[in-house]
Amino acid sequence: MDIEQNCVLLKNKDGKFQEKTNQISSCHKEDNLFYIKFSNNYREYKYNSQKIIWLKNPDILDGDSIVIKHQGKVVHAVDKVYDFSDYYRVLFSSKKAPVTYPSLEINIVKNHLNNQTAKKIFAYLTQLSLESGIHQGGGPENLLSKQYKKLSFINPTSVLADYLNPMVLTNFQYASTPVFPFGFNLSQKQATERALFSKISIIVILL
Repeated sequence: MDIEQNCVLLKNKDGKFQEKTNQISSCHKEDNLFYIKFSNNYREYKYNSQKIIWLKNPDILDGDSIVIKHQGKVVHAVDKVYDFSDYYRVLFSSKKAPVTYPSLEINIVKNHLNNQTAKKIFAYLTQLSLESGIHQGGGPENLLSKQYKKLSFINPTSVLADYLNPMVLTNFQYASTPVFPFGFNLSQKQATERALFSKISIIVILL
């Protein structure tokens, strides 16, 4: 069985589904029954449709272009992910064995640097950081450039993502009217509302 294109999960004694694809040599369906042969056994076993999930033709995601969270915790050292819709098979860059997760337990966040506009602007800012002249203790290392080089992933919901691609910048919507517990003039009211309703606001102070 081609493990790259198939994902077979069998229900265990605890009633949970576990992936067994790498142990299966063949699988086919007749009527409402599935017939499976395992690699270490010549026998063919029958499974009804309540005890097996057979998924095919996944989308393959590059681990460098995403961040995966399993039940809120980041999954590290991800090489690639096989997206079977209802389940994700995660392969690791380390020697850790692949793990298959139900999609309901997984949150996948795509890297905003996959956006070509954001990527070009970020590359420009990275190059510009070399001209900052900010050095530690008068040494040769440029501190701002150093920080830019550390950035390899940008969350698409972050302020930085909006800054890199301002054409998709959206404002927050609130049902209630802001309450100002202090005196203010019209320009101060406008500046406060913009700060509340926008991810990015620029305040210019004239001296």
